[in-house]
Amino acid sequence: MTISADGVPIDGIFPVAQPFPYPISFTVDTRRLDNGTHYLQVSDWWRVPSTNTFDSPTVQVDGVNGDSVLVYVTNNTCYPNWVTDVGETNMLFKITCLPTNIDWQVDVFGAVGDYIRSFTNHSGDGLIDFSWDLRDTNGALRDDLTFSSVTTVHDLTSNTTATATNPPSVKRPDNFPSVGLWVVARSDMVEHDFAHFSDWTNAINTIAQMGEEGAALFRRPAATLAKPTWSRLET
Repeated sequence: MTISADGVPIDGIFPVAQPFPYPISFTVDTRRLDNGTHYLQVSDWWRVPSTNTFDSPTVQVDGVNGDSVLVYVTNNTCYPNWVTDVGETNMLFKITCLPTNIDWQVDVFGAVGDYIRSFTNHSGDGLIDFSWDLRDTNGALRDDLTFSSVTTVHDLTSNTTATATNPPSVKRPDNFPSVGLWVVARSDMVEHDFAHFSDWTNAINTIAQMGEEGAALFRRPAATLAKPTWSRLET
């Protein structure tokens, strides 16, 4: 079971599976949505056994969509395009602010909360979009597995200042296989909406199976509805 906005899964929210907690609830960080009107809807799926030899026994999915709820979101700072994953030497910042004529500052902190460095600039459209090479003010490359950051925005029109804590940023451990142990697969683009959910999970699991058969290096998700646990694998 999961919750979506306008038919699309909300970033930062993972599905829940049986045994369900009671009561079942979802906490939505509305800053992960664009400001404006959205329809929130809870949906659930369950797998059923195959009834013939033409269908895969693992991808048949039935589901029910709940009633949608109309909400209007207004946040001074939001993150509809936030990138949670941190690369080996690159971290992206994509922040949207309600005021458009702003001076901004982003402060970055390490895994233990230690200050690393700050970035400042002006934006005429309310968008903050830049990348960081993971180096501190001394030029040393940071190897933290998690980073936190804070955005301070000064609205030049209203002469007001607001501060927001950004979503977390996570650097995945580099445990990729050596040269010669890769499996490369191609899959046509599959829509990531509820109507194509079974097609999407089937494509992911098929590609993962190729890796498992080749070298047993990829781990499947714990359940079909879970997000993949491997990296550098795109469909």
